Amino acid sequence: MLQSPYHLPVGLVQTATPVDLSPYAPRQAPTFFGTARFDGPVQAASASVGHGSTGQYDNALILLPTSHPASRRCTIQIDPGWIIGQDSGANGNTDFFLWNRATSRAPFAVGTDDAVALGGIGSGATATFQRAVNQINGLTFKGAATGGEVGIGASGADTDLNIVYSAKNAGTHRFTGAGTEQFRISPTAGAVNRLNATGAAPGGTPSLSAQGSDANVPVRLSSQGLGSVTLAQGTTPVFIATSYSAAAVNHLVLEARETGSGPVLRMTGPDANIDLNLRPKGSGAVSFGAFTAAAGAAVAGYIEIKDATGQPRRLAVVN
Repeated sequence: MLQSPYHLPVGLVQTATPVDLSPYAPRQAPTFFGTARFDGPVQAASASVGHGSTGQYDNALILLPTSHPASRRCTIQIDPGWIIGQDSGANGNTDFFLWNRATSRAPFAVGTDDAVALGGIGSGATATFQRAVNQINGLTFKGAATGGEVGIGASGADTDLNIVYSAKNAGTHRFTGAGTEQFRISPTAGAVNRLNATGAAPGGTPSLSAQGSDANVPVRLSSQGLGSVTLAQGTTPVFIATSYSAAAVNHLVLEARETGSGPVLRMTGPDANIDLNLRPKGSGAVSFGAFTAAAGAAVAGYIEIKDATGQPRRLAVVN
């Protein structure tokens, strides 16, 4: 049998001028069998579009996948460390991957749905970029020069575009700085109410407000243990709320009122009778109201209060 003029024997070592195969393709479409080794470059002339047919891409080299019935695997091995190919799972999918032979992992993969995985495949991926159906918006990751700030930004065709950060199931959002955790957001299953932080234009007031599906949504600010809650103006405290003991059950409620009625400072708790204690510091006194002289006025009655020691006292009331 005459040997095909296009047949390259197994183990052929190419050390001379690179072999130009373009005169045989696609006109005569040669087929090569066995394993060919080239110690120099393999050169193909510039291919015409679609090998002579109309099309979008120039096919300079086509690699056919394995004929294994359950796989469309096709790879290129770069010794000693890397493999480039398709069908990482040998299951018939035409995903594209880069395989690190030293670690037996794929640091880069593109799925059949155009999802891009970095640092692994599937649940082992460090990051996965998933394309949405009819996608027009995305994220932009921006680096920075010395002194600048790196950024993650929303980009796309829409004028206003939200960004959603999602933890998995009951996972928390943790924000760290200087090597330690600085802020955390913990989820609640079935939550319908939330906090909303809003900035302000010049002259306005930024706000932290409760929002949600309930008509009335309270806000709770809690310290840990016997820690106090401080409201400050700049660095100057203007109000400090604290508990006398961990067993405290009675507390204050401040109520705003409608037009014509004054606000109320109310005592609440499980006790039937709860005193309101006003405790000045040192020789300080409790001051309220304005004094009006009423010499010789008849005493009509009294109001009972307690002094700082708890001793009942009576304040006279005149007509």
